Amino acid sequence: MADHGEGLGQHGEETHGIFLYDETIHVPLLVKMPLGRSAGRRVESRTSLVDITPTVLEIAGIPVPAAVQGKSLVKTIERTAASPGNLKSAQSEARGGSGTAVPEQPVYSETDYPRRAFGWRALRSVRTGKYLFIAAPNRELYDEAADPEASHNLATASPAISDTLSAQVAELHRRFANPVLAIPTETDAQQAEQLNALGYVSSGSSTAAESKKEEGADPKDRIEIANLMHDALMEVEDGRYEVAVPQLERVLAKEPQMTVAQMQLGIAFARLKKPDQALPLLRSAVQRQPDSGMAHYELGLALFDTGDLQSAAPEFSFAVAHAPRWADAHFSLAAVDARIDRVPEALAELTTALELNPDHYRANLLRGRILSLQGHTAEALPDLEKAARVEPNSVEAHLFLAEAYSQAGQQEAAQRERAAADRLKAASHP
Repeated sequence: MADHGEGLGQHGEETHGIFLYDETIHVPLLVKMPLGRSAGRRVESRTSLVDITPTVLEIAGIPVPAAVQGKSLVKTIERTAASPGNLKSAQSEARGGSGTAVPEQPVYSETDYPRRAFGWRALRSVRTGKYLFIAAPNRELYDEAADPEASHNLATASPAISDTLSAQVAELHRRFANPVLAIPTETDAQQAEQLNALGYVSSGSSTAAESKKEEGADPKDRIEIANLMHDALMEVEDGRYEVAVPQLERVLAKEPQMTVAQMQLGIAFARLKKPDQALPLLRSAVQRQPDSGMAHYELGLALFDTGDLQSAAPEFSFAVAHAPRWADAHFSLAAVDARIDRVPEALAELTTALELNPDHYRANLLRGRILSLQGHTAEALPDLEKAARVEPNSVEAHLFLAEAYSQAGQQEAAQRERAAADRLKAASHP
């Protein structure tokens, strides 16, 4: 199975997530039954990914809990007419050959991504019979038997059909509605914060949030902005900040209040060491998304880079409180604490960071250095040794480790680490 297709320019969408046309909602589904049962059969009727869980449970002989949505496809598969099962037959069926259709159920789809990421209207759709109907500010109706590319909107010309399918979409939405997708506890905290900031997930739900799905611009009228934003995000992710900046500036010229664009532009300026341009954007992002740990964290990093440690500390503290399993946030807070004479607090944050990520280079290096300066050499050595193993090309790690070995009376080991640091320095300055 697949969770979605790709627009690849159809209907103007380059990627996915915004629209609900067949190019993104019609995906492959292959089922391998135990012992080759029903092999080679093709079910030509439409189904939904919500049916996968009950199907797998029935095949496995596990009772389907009442809370599970969808219906098992096992009976549908088994009552489909058998075909010979060889490659030639399968190819024939793929062209609309011998597979037997069974009664179809309406297939409901929705995308909340336009609202979460851009503040536009969430979209919902139903595929039923020959029709695709999309509930949007400018609703859409397509007869896909006659118009498989969904290029001729019949919503205005066929108001009765549109009204009927609009009511069906509303009923299916009520039937399938779930609380806002929560971030799984096992998800990497930094990754979860990034997903939340980009509109993929949220940390909670509310009636107000649900009502906002009915508000906002029609994504059809903004698709070029979504494409540009996607390209900019890829550049930020790849560290090509100088390329991302003009793209994000173009997005904000069209959508000045788009929070995710403000934050990503602020991040790009911060990485380019342009704090005067980064800070207003990141402060705006925090004001617009006060519950976003990622926004607070990025603001903290920018403030830290300017030397404003007192202002950076509460931003990192918020990020830690919001995502307590985020090792980088704990390290950043520790780095500030260590510089504003809160050394015990810094050591506590570093210990937490290393419990979450034992191979965190900077946390090992900083905790080892603090312990070494405090005279706790025996405790410092394991951290500094780990830092040197994790980042063997770090001059700083070898020098700090050499100093700790010297304090411990291990002069041969200290000399070895100094020599390693000298070799690295020479290699970097030929």
